[in-house]
This record gives sequence, structure tokens and C-alpha cells, in this order.
Amino acid sequence: MKLYKIAFIIFGVLLAFTSCKEEEVEPFSGAPGLNFMASDGYGGFYDSGNSYENLSSVVDFFGLYAQEKTMDLSYCDVKVCLQLEGRISDKPLKIKLMAEPVEGYDMPELEMPEAAEMEAGEYRKEFTIRCKYPKDGKESKCVIKVDYANSDFVPGTMERQQYEITLTDETDWSSMWVFSPEEWNAAYSSVLGNYGEKKVRFIMAALAAEDLSANDISMLYYYQKNYHRYGFDDDVMEALRNALAQYNSTHDKPLTETDGTPVTFN
Repeated sequence: MKLYKIAFIIFGVLLAFTSCKEEEVEPFSGAPGLNFMASDGYGGFYDSGNSYENLSSVVDFFGLYAQEKTMDLSYCDVKVCLQLEGRISDKPLKIKLMAEPVEGYDMPELEMPEAAEMEAGEYRKEFTIRCKYPKDGKESKCVIKVDYANSDFVPGTMERQQYEITLTDETDWSSMWVFSPEEWNAAYSSVLGNYGEKKVRFIMAALAAEDLSANDISMLYYYQKNYHRYGFDDDVMEALRNALAQYNSTHDKPLTETDGTPVTFN
């Protein structure tokens, strides 16, 4: 009987101790969380866990002139992806994004997507953000966040709570096998005239329209610089002059450099 009482007392103490411990545990709110996914660099996304790297996209418009075959680049589209943290919902939940500036940089001009719903059974949601060409090609930057005040979610515990977008139009010197305007002039001015930022971009757009790839155009520079032939020969120069004449005839103003100097070829 004595042993029974002792066991009963011990059980009571353990029960009380457990109750105290349970009271100290923060109750689960049940609200679903969101975390941004990392970019894989190829247009896809992955769950980066506790790593906050690759939560960004950099768009260099310089590479788009040949890709889009035009000088009239006005915007690009950047995708971001959010992943659910918590139980998958059996009903649609609203997500709204917002953009904030980054100190020290111009704020890009964006067309933000409307609020969307993560449908019942979904655990990832992609958004497309339209980013306008940076003014004068100057680098601009912003961070994309979830507007939780107008969303049916809370911040996820992984703390991947923002995605950075950088827009620029930086001259890719290596693709032209030189590293400054002075080197460019020394290597190419005899056939192309003096260097200009708009000129080198027009060369890419115009020759891409002639079905040359960015690598093909780079090799024209290479052969012109190293062999003074097989590069910007008569046929290539005729194509460039014709393309420039066509551009000037179909635009309100002839193509000029930022300082107003007309783009011309020798």
C-alpha cells in the first residue's frame, strides 16, 4: 500500500511537470508561411534551405540587343517564385507583391503583377514582373517582397523574404576582344568609325537581324582585330549601313549617341 502511494505521488509530480512544460510551448498559429525560392540561373527555381544566395536576378540589357534583334528595347520580364511553408491549403489563398528601393541605386520602373491566388493544393506560385529599360542604361536595383498586410500568409521561418532585381546595360568589352574605347578605336575605327555605346549595340542588333548569333558577331571582331580580314568586310559593312538607313527612316529621330553625336560608319 505504501509503495502504491509513493507511485501515485510520483505520477502526480510528473503530470504537473509535463503540464508546466506544455504551457511554455508557443502554440502553433496555423497560418501558412511563404519563402522566396532561389534562381538556378536558367529560368528555374529551387529551395535553397537556409542559404540566402541566388535570391536575385540580374538583367544586363547589353546581351538582349542581339537576342531581340532590335535597338528598341523597352522592357524585360523577370520571374520570381514563392514556396509555401506549412500545410497545403484546401482553399485559394491570396498573395500580393510589393517593390522597395535599394539604398544607393535608382529605383527601376516596374509593372507589378496583380494580386494572385495560390490555388487549393498548390505549394508554389510564380509571378512575372515587367521591368522597364533603365534610364540612360544606368544600373538600377530593387527588392521584391510579399505584401503580407494584403496577403493570406505570414513570413516563412526560412527568412527568405526578399528577392533582388538588378537592371543594367553594361558594355561587354570581352565580347569585342578589347577593354576600353581607346582599344576599340585602335582595332576597329578604320572600318567602323569611332567607338560609341549606341554604335556597338546597333552592330549587334543589326547583324543579329541578318541571322548572325552573338558569338558570330564576336568572331567578326576577333578576325578584324587579329587578321584584318574575314571580319567586317564589304558585305558586313553594307549590311550595317543599310540597317542604319532603315532605322533612321523608320524612327522620328536618327540614331545618336547619348551626347547627340550621330551614329555613322566609315
